[in-house]
Amino acid sequence: MSYSRSKQLFGQPLAYGYDQAAQATGLGTTFIKNAILNGELKARIAGDRVLILRCDLEAWLEALPLKPLRNGEADLSKDEPSERKAAK
Repeated sequence: MSYSRSKQLFGQPLAYGYDQAAQATGLGTTFIKNAILNGELKARIAGDRVLILRCDLEAWLEALPLKPLRNGEADLSKDEPSERKAAK
């Protein structure tokens, strides 16, 4: 099975390059590279390519600090998706 075929079957790639990881997260490429250099985000080498596994990217995002709430700001992290829609 080719890579493009498996991507279609599973919906998402198993690994990303720097630019793809940045695009997937909405962060900059430099931010991604710095996270790898600082040991915060795992990366692997395949030949001359740097690969970031989807599961490592997701784990790194989950480990980022939470934004502190300001007075009067709603905490939506505890709401279920259906509750968020009803609240709007």
